[in-house]
Amino acid sequence: SVAMGVHPSWLPDSENLIFTRVSDDGQVYTASDLYSINLSTKKEYLLTGNTSMIPMRPSVSPNGQQVVFENAADASIYVINLKY
Repeated sequence: SVAMGVHPSWLPDSENLIFTRVSDDGQVYTASDLYSINLSTKKEYLLTGNTSMIPMRPSVSPNGQQVVFENAADASIYVINLKY
């Protein structure tokens, strides 16, 4: 196991993954955050946090500079920029 999470998505460098860590009450999602992990170092980075969003199903842009995800809290799609 590389990390605990769901919906992994490769970054173009093949060294990093974006994934979701989710909490639920057995019926609905109650919280979620996006993380990245460097596969060589196993160091994780929180990409979302301190927000009421419930980010799900991340997808990395072909150039690796952005991540798009759905927000289960409001049924919207968001894009964040990556800096690494």
